[in-house]
Amino acid sequence: MFSAKLKQILLLAGDAVIFYAALFLALALRYQIVPLPEVWTAHWLVFTPIALLWLLIFFMNGLYDLTRAKNNLDFYRAFLTALGINVLLTIGYFYLANFSFLTPKTILALLAAVYLPLFALWRSAFQHWLLRSASKNHLLFIDLTNEALELINSFNQEPQLGYETAAVICELTNPRQRK
Repeated sequence: MFSAKLKQILLLAGDAVIFYAALFLALALRYQIVPLPEVWTAHWLVFTPIALLWLLIFFMNGLYDLTRAKNNLDFYRAFLTALGINVLLTIGYFYLANFSFLTPKTILALLAAVYLPLFALWRSAFQHWLLRSASKNHLLFIDLTNEALELINSFNQEPQLGYETAAVICELTNPRQRK
């Protein structure tokens, strides 16, 4: 069974992998060839603090909150807001750092453009896996109270949390037998 923390760590790790994949693809698009090792190393080193900053901003915008990780309009609005903040902070970082050996303006634009669809694909795949995986916690409810119904509805609306109602045990009585 995957705990909520492990799912969040998987999301964060996936976002980091997507960042570096997007950087690699941005370099390939920019130079029209597979990046040479020295080009990749120079960019990888410079963009690693940026990757950490992006992940922090994503965290601050709730993108690792499993109750929000639903791939709906609210989630993508939060993502686009975080991505915009990240691009602006990255521009400020490169302006202040003033790397003489690297002028990453085009790379940054390509990185953002490539990261957007890769992120959407990654998060959709992760959501699909969460909904289809055997990592669900199966719940048994004893008695069908208003609170139990609330929980069942909540878990049905938030399937990414990993809870599924397996059964409800309740005593059915004949209304005429009640006093």
